[in-house]
Amino acid sequence: MSYQLLHKPIVSNWTMSRYCKVTLTLIGIIIGLLFIFVRSREYKLRQIYKLQNEIADIIDFEMEYMTREIFTEGDKWLPVAGINGHIYSAYFDPRPEVILKYSRSSANTFGEIFIVALLPTNTQSQHLTCVLQFEDNDRQTIFKKIPAQLRILNDHWDLEYSAFFIICDLTYKNLENAYDYRQLPEAVRIVHHHEDDDNGQFVDMHYPKYGMKQLSQEKSDFMAVCVPVLHHNFNRALELIEFIEYYEMMGINHFTLYNSSVTPEVDKVLTYYRTKLTATILNWNLPSIYVYEQTLRHEGLFAALNDCLYRNTHHHSYKYVGTFDVDEFLVPRQHDNFRDLMRDLDLYPNQNDSAGFIFRNVYFYTMYPDNVASRKKVPYLYTRAKTERLKMPHEPGKRSRYVVRGKDTVEIGNYNIWEFREGSLMSSEKEFKEYIVNPETALLHHYAPCEAEETGCYLKSIETDDIALRFTERLASRVEKTCSTIFGADGCPPPRKRIFGSE
Repeated sequence: MSYQLLHKPIVSNWTMSRYCKVTLTLIGIIIGLLFIFVRSREYKLRQIYKLQNEIADIIDFEMEYMTREIFTEGDKWLPVAGINGHIYSAYFDPRPEVILKYSRSSANTFGEIFIVALLPTNTQSQHLTCVLQFEDNDRQTIFKKIPAQLRILNDHWDLEYSAFFIICDLTYKNLENAYDYRQLPEAVRIVHHHEDDDNGQFVDMHYPKYGMKQLSQEKSDFMAVCVPVLHHNFNRALELIEFIEYYEMMGINHFTLYNSSVTPEVDKVLTYYRTKLTATILNWNLPSIYVYEQTLRHEGLFAALNDCLYRNTHHHSYKYVGTFDVDEFLVPRQHDNFRDLMRDLDLYPNQNDSAGFIFRNVYFYTMYPDNVASRKKVPYLYTRAKTERLKMPHEPGKRSRYVVRGKDTVEIGNYNIWEFREGSLMSSEKEFKEYIVNPETALLHHYAPCEAEETGCYLKSIETDDIALRFTERLASRVEKTCSTIFGADGCPPPRKRIFGSE
């Protein structure tokens, strides 16, 4: 018996197209380059960590015995030589990830100097030079010039002037004869590259109070609050007292305020809290070239906010930094204080990808009638008198406020966080991000007039929210006691009426 094939066997003659070969090759190259980049970055980070560990004792010794006494409230705006710009403060930042991102030196960079500045918006890095002032072992003053690097802060609207970070590398001079050289400058000034180095004024350096390892140690100081600039003859004394007493009652350790222009009544309040060491009050008298919302955004607000972040993280040692305006009250809805709130929100280091916590804003318009039960009570408290609010909170990023873990944050804005420290495989840290807090956990109560024409605000849906009343009995007692201390028998001043659209 014989058999015949019914069909001829089919043999595939498929071959990979040239396009597919090129695509796979490119993918392979990209993966390889990415692998090399990550390995290279981790290697460079290891080198920075190694250098810092080797010199930590020497750097800490210099910080402890720095000859110039730094007065932390003594910063003021000083001119940049050769350009219409000014510098305010300077901070030492030893974070290896920040060094790796911003350093312009090839080796031995152990820290960066971050200088808070106001400059023409079109200024470029090559225009400026950092001049560092050292003292040698013979107490002789010496100077060192290094290139400046600029980082314009966000939200500048392309006005004539903007807030900047000016960044200067700190490099180790001599590893073999370490104690023969001073590694840390006492002060820094900025000059235009065409200008004589002898021109310009120095701002003092602010160093970590607890040395090189301050950022890696567990903080005993819980949280500091940054208050946006007080300007245009700010006159709301009672509201300021209610604000500070509320946040202090809820667990805040310290406040930083920037005084551009206030009334004598408010100045008494600021003096009281400065004397109590509850608050740092900084002079914020801007030179006349900076015109509010014409040549510069909001009285230099973004310079102030970032000065506050670095002041409380890289000089003082607060774990958290929050930003809240005087008419904004962060009210926990399930917790009794901010420590308990943050303990539940911040799961670092177990779940460490969130370093900023965004709290959504909701208006309690001050044009709404006062709560009936509060009308005869003194002192007047917005948190007690206003219990009607908009039904829907604003979306995240729209008038929201935040609390950040300072050691993991590089730049903050008015309503959001612009840059976190980059994560590192060495410490098993992912890229850090914002966490939007559920309004049922905590909500930002904003006691302010209608932000537009009042008729439109009356048409918005509202609801009653009296959750803040659980704190107001204690708060009223604190406010009344403080008013008596500041104003004597006159007691608390009356609340100031604000018109729509006012700050």
